[in-house]
Amino acid sequence: MYGMTWKDLVNKYFPNATSNECESILWSETSFPIGSVSCIEKQLKDFHMKSMEKIKT
Repeated sequence: MYGMTWKDLVNKYFPNATSNECESILWSETSFPIGSVSCIEKQLKDFHMKSMEKIKT
């Protein structure tokens, strides 16, 4: 994650998320702040996929 911020990582999956939304997603949907970067990225990806499924239905 060199050169990236946590907001950048969230915006990779949720490009329109505001700073407040990024913070909320990190704290409520991932193991942030104790999880590894790879674990948190997987959780973000999974949450994004679940969010997209809800939109389709």
